[in-house]
Amino acid sequence: MRIHPKARLLSAPGETRGLYTSFGHELLPTSRVAVWHGPPDSTRTYLVRAVRVRLGSRMPEKASGLFETRRNFQEGRVHLWLSPGTRAQAPEAAQNLLAQKLLLTPDNAGEKKGWLRFDVAAQRVVVPAQGLFIIAEGLTTQPQETYVRRRILVRPLDGQTPPEDLDLHHPKLKKGESVRTYSYVEVSQPSGSQRLAATGLFPTLAFRMVEGSGQCQSWVWRPLVVNQPARWMPVTEVQAGLRKREPKATYALDYNFDLELEVEEL
Repeated sequence: MRIHPKARLLSAPGETRGLYTSFGHELLPTSRVAVWHGPPDSTRTYLVRAVRVRLGSRMPEKASGLFETRRNFQEGRVHLWLSPGTRAQAPEAAQNLLAQKLLLTPDNAGEKKGWLRFDVAAQRVVVPAQGLFIIAEGLTTQPQETYVRRRILVRPLDGQTPPEDLDLHHPKLKKGESVRTYSYVEVSQPSGSQRLAATGLFPTLAFRMVEGSGQCQSWVWRPLVVNQPARWMPVTEVQAGLRKREPKATYALDYNFDLELEVEEL
């Protein structure tokens, strides 16, 4: 990266917390997250030079791979774009300050430490006075595929046995009994056939935890659920339920995603 005399890096606060932040936030197809950034000085003008994203480590298939660096992916893609908005309001995801969305694929996600940089200086995007959001959206592996659902199976796919979904009401499953499960994404192909891909092959996004809600600048997209419309939710709201049940638990802390901006003061 060329150092410019008036360059600034805008990064949301946070720190790593051992195993709590060892594995990233899943970016499965239709998943969306966002981080807000404001101008360092509201009286000055800043030009966006680059968008930076750090992939998280994917969950290993076996315990032996627990400490391996897996900041890459084999399934899925990620769209990144900039949207104007204030810190207190949900992102206006339909608005894009870039000429077109940035695309992260398995082919350009090979950096071992996870940091990837997209140079957008030529687009001359100015950071709005009220700030902007970096939005990341998970996509299917192929553009022509359509996301159907997430499936939890009782055994891994072997190419021979038909997939069997977990049935929580199965008479043989006793209350309080644990069972090994396997998570997959189901997508529909143009031919009409369905394909299953393990969720552990899709990208994840690194994040860092913060002690106070005032430091949280991140949002997540909650899809449509029964009697509740799809909407953006601040991470503080997402974590509120956990804090109510476990007020001292580290995993209940708020967090920020590793989505950063390189800006230049004009």
